[in-house]
Amino acid sequence: MKMRKLPIGVSDFKDIITGEYYYVDKTLFIKEVIDSGDKILLLPRPRRFGKTLNMSMLKYYYDCCPERFVPVQNDRIPSNKNELPSNDYKHLFDTLLINNAGKSYSEKMGKYPVIFITFKDIKQSDWETCFNKIKQLIQDEYSLHYYLLSSNILLPSEMEYFEKMISLKGDKGDYENSLKRLMVYLSRYYGERVVVLIDEYDMPIHAGYNSGYYDEIIEFMRNFLGGGLKDMDSYLEKSVMTGIMRIARESIFSGLNNQGVYTLLSQEFNNWFGFTHNEVKNMLDDFNIPAMYDGVELWYNGSIFGGKVIYN
Repeated sequence: MKMRKLPIGVSDFKDIITGEYYYVDKTLFIKEVIDSGDKILLLPRPRRFGKTLNMSMLKYYYDCCPERFVPVQNDRIPSNKNELPSNDYKHLFDTLLINNAGKSYSEKMGKYPVIFITFKDIKQSDWETCFNKIKQLIQDEYSLHYYLLSSNILLPSEMEYFEKMISLKGDKGDYENSLKRLMVYLSRYYGERVVVLIDEYDMPIHAGYNSGYYDEIIEFMRNFLGGGLKDMDSYLEKSVMTGIMRIARESIFSGLNNQGVYTLLSQEFNNWFGFTHNEVKNMLDDFNIPAMYDGVELWYNGSIFGGKVIYN
């Protein structure tokens, strides 16, 4: 049997599956997300426990959008969703555990438009540079949905706003409202509610605390995330957010309905980030190095999530 490659530094779920990398099957995380009665899930976890990979997995599972694009000049932009190529991500899950979870879960596969934003690289030393990087993140997400501009679902004022997001010409208030407005546009276009995935939401907050622009970044994130998800039940299917810690004092998420916070003390979701004892044993067996278990335990054991021992 051919030995699979280890996905060192690879955090994109599709790249791991199509690249035939070794993968510890965490796809039943999707089932627990779907089963949760919370519309908004906040899952704080330490660094190096696979948060971005799991968020990428959720994106590919839910996403009804095709491989999206920013069209080059003179290319024709599809005018309606029927002209877009169909989602081709379902095959990624063919041999994984979630594929056998039941019809109620498979019906959600490839059904919803997804907004996926990761703040993991937003750690600049001053507010102006930080804000410019956030603007570029928002620009990238809007650009993926450039086809909306040639659809008939945007009002003239909405088209003007959309173009401001792509051209980086909006003001601070425009960017604070960008999540909420993109959710409305996508829900209107696809006729479905939206899945919102926010990875490492607190990274710029840590940078702001360490570099002297804490008040500015807290205000922005409160308006962007809290304002973007508040009272949006008719547009929101599910939102999952990860970070290092829960930012509670400033109440970034104050007023949100149906929010569940699952910390390291929670039994829910306790084995989807990092590796369990059995998963580590199986990996070492698969690579024919079972004798290395004691060394691996010494270096990588030591975390307890919701009463379960987890390796990083």
